[in-house]
Amino acid sequence: MRHDAPVLVIDDDTIDVMALQRAFAAEGLSHPLSNARDGHEALEMLRELQDGGGELPGLIILDLRMPGMGGLEFLRERQHHPEFTTIPAVVLSSSALDSDREACHRSGAASYIRKPETQAGYTQLARALHQYWTLCE
Repeated sequence: MRHDAPVLVIDDDTIDVMALQRAFAAEGLSHPLSNARDGHEALEMLRELQDGGGELPGLIILDLRMPGMGGLEFLRERQHHPEFTTIPAVVLSSSALDSDREACHRSGAASYIRKPETQAGYTQLARALHQYWTLCE
């Protein structure tokens, strides 16, 4: 992932979104973060970017459980849009269920990570995501 590639965060929890924003800022990462509150809004944002010639995100970070279209439903719907399936999607969830993890991987998630419990954990997560996706480029 380019050092300035946009990141789409799909999460209805404002506190979690703000924690990610603070973590990216604390690490000095210049990725612009945009937020969709559910999978429907995220798909609409992606379509608008594509139709308008905008830059698609280099990474999607999404919550598993949201009102409307949750993370798993988003992953499944995304499979019908090949232009979006090349964007790595990392599920960030409080669920520790193996069945959730397996379902997300079967539906195209690049990774499944438990949500950190502290701001320091979010900062460590931002650093790790950036380092990993930079190496994958």
